Amino acid sequence: MTLFAHRKLLPSATAVVVAGALLGGILWGLEQMPVQALHVVGELRYLSQQTVRATLAPQLRGGFHRIDLSALRSSLEQLPWVRTVQLQRRWPGELIVHIREHRPMARWGEDHYIGAGGALFRSREPVPLELPLLSGPSTALPALSEHYIQLAPRFLAAGLRLQGVTLDDACCWRLSLAGGTELVAPLEQIETTVSRFLLLYRWVPVLRESSLQRVDLRYPHAMAVAWNGSPPDNPRRNP
Repeated sequence: MTLFAHRKLLPSATAVVVAGALLGGILWGLEQMPVQALHVVGELRYLSQQTVRATLAPQLRGGFHRIDLSALRSSLEQLPWVRTVQLQRRWPGELIVHIREHRPMARWGEDHYIGAGGALFRSREPVPLELPLLSGPSTALPALSEHYIQLAPRFLAAGLRLQGVTLDDACCWRLSLAGGTELVAPLEQIETTVSRFLLLYRWVPVLRESSLQRVDLRYPHAMAVAWNGSPPDNPRRNP
């Protein structure tokens, strides 16, 4: 190659170097560009936007394009009410955070709650709702949740409200109703047993018109009833 050819290629090589430097500068600038806006999307009932922003703030200082979305997601998932998290970058500097909260279905112990999907989560802040209490061995949580979900609408249809379900794995299920009535059901076939009680409750007026304290449903073809105060004069079914 002649000296003339080398001189002819020199401007082109210089242009490539300059373009590379410009591109590198642009990329560096993009990496350093801060997050300009943070949008929290979702219906938040128990988790405040301030809590979400405070949780993310320490990790948003490294530049918009250098944010570790996985780390942000992990941080948010540690918050007590968070069920799912999705994060999205939007040009030129917006970060969008989609949050779905747990919807508490019942209480479990002093500071745990059961979500609508059966998930157990913890919150030291009390929920401003009157929720039923489920209790029993931790291994029984799925069964307790399932029975409550199945039984609560049946009681409600009969004009009763189920306030608690307890598994006494040594002998029985204990169902607490609003008003103080306790139902005791056998370990097996609890839903069938409760259906039998609700049928009797519908057709035997004295069960609806008297104050029931405790109903033991563990008998195959009968039930033992304890009344608040004096029992009714004729507790049998009306013809």
